[in-house]
Amino acid sequence: MRKAVMILAVMLAFCGRLGAQTYDYLTFQTSDGALHSIKTSGLVITFSDGQMKATAGSENLSLSLTELTKMYFSDTNGVDMAEMTGSKEPVVVYGTDGRQLGSYQDMDAARASLKRGAYVLKTGGKTVKIAVR
Repeated sequence: MRKAVMILAVMLAFCGRLGAQTYDYLTFQTSDGALHSIKTSGLVITFSDGQMKATAGSENLSLSLTELTKMYFSDTNGVDMAEMTGSKEPVVVYGTDGRQLGSYQDMDAARASLKRGAYVLKTGGKTVKIAVR
């Protein structure tokens, strides 16, 4: 009996030190291949009338369940720099402090110049946050 209690105590001590992986975003992929991400902090998801509604703070996302193909947790907002490559629209790159770091003719030129770090890119009326590793 004493041996069983000791084994149980050791197992509980070990399990208490394990932690769950935390992710900053929940990313959804729709049937057209588009990625939509929302922060996990304070995330509330509801399903109603064939729609999935996700809310986190002031962020809101609503997707049709028939269009939803995949959802997964991620450390980034789901924007893949490779998917944006090939865009021939001008790109403006900002640092995380809001300072403009450069303007580029297209996404390929911006991608070639970015060093390791976090950036905000504006192109074609779209603003995305990326991390270059």
